[in-house]
Amino acid sequence: MADVVAVATAPNEAIAEMWCSVLRAHGIECAHKRAGGAFPYGAVGGERLILVSEQDAERAGALLETSP
Repeated sequence: MADVVAVATAPNEAIAEMWCSVLRAHGIECAHKRAGGAFPYGAVGGERLILVSEQDAERAGALLETSP
């Protein structure tokens, strides 16, 4: 993905992966990365930014608003 933007912040990696699965099922490429700086307890846990291409951002945001 060339120009990516964050469309949401998931509370953890499991939720981030679930949300990305929803977006991928609708044909939107998705990735997630740790939000903010280093997490104090190592590589697990913490909020995750949901990243999509700029051209898919509006549609991705709308899909995530309606997802559980």
